[in-house]
Amino acid sequence: MRGTAGIRITEMHVPRLVRVASTVKLACRVDLQGASLYSLNWWRGSEQFYQFSPSSEDQITVWESHGITVDVSLDS
Repeated sequence: MRGTAGIRITEMHVPRLVRVASTVKLACRVDLQGASLYSLNWWRGSEQFYQFSPSSEDQITVWESHGITVDVSLDS
């Protein structure tokens, strides 16, 4: 389709296994190829636990999810 831009994931780091009560860092880098980012979402299974929306007043939204604690102070 002419005139469309695709977003390309250039790097993603998600540990396959995690020990209980351990700290992990999730990372996702994208090449927007000229497009604007509407939102970036993290899910575990069918449960969304994090959303970053750069154009929203509240850019970061965190939902409670059993066993997941999000430290937004580490967000970059």
